[in-house]
Amino acid sequence: MRLLPPELGLLILLLPTAGPVLSARALPHVSLRDETLPCTGNLAPLNTNGQSPGSIYEQLQSECNNVANTDASLCKCNLIVYNIKMASIICEQDQPSTWPEWAQSNLCPNSTSSPPTEVPYDTGSITIPKWAHEDLSSSMTFNLSAALKEAKGWSGIQIATPIITSQEKTFDNCV
Repeated sequence: MRLLPPELGLLILLLPTAGPVLSARALPHVSLRDETLPCTGNLAPLNTNGQSPGSIYEQLQSECNNVANTDASLCKCNLIVYNIKMASIICEQDQPSTWPEWAQSNLCPNSTSSPPTEVPYDTGSITIPKWAHEDLSSSMTFNLSAALKEAKGWSGIQIATPIITSQEKTFDNCV
């Protein structure tokens, strides 16, 4: 029996395999999609100033990590960061975590109660979307419908209705 030289054995180990070594389903919230790509379709309103929720999340984490004396759990243990990350996960067509699951996996001190509503560090020039301030749903998850409603803003009919109603009242008084 003849042994292979060590260099050839290393070369064999470096050859690509026939199939994927690790699937996206093997790890929670691991996606083959680039998180920084904008949300599309009905989720497009979650993009802010051309940035995806994933891009904003990465910026927030980077800013938090640059702040001196910041407890690492503070970077993720608040409503705004949670909502932005869950929006990113939904845009990737993945299932978001509940707040208690997220809080427990990130060692947040308040994993069973509602999260703090403010980011506890200076976010610098990062634009925080208004929808990121929406409260959790009754099932302690990211409230996608409320976030989309906030992101879309008022529709033309919502703006016109109060104007038409007030003018109708004015005309009624003239008759």
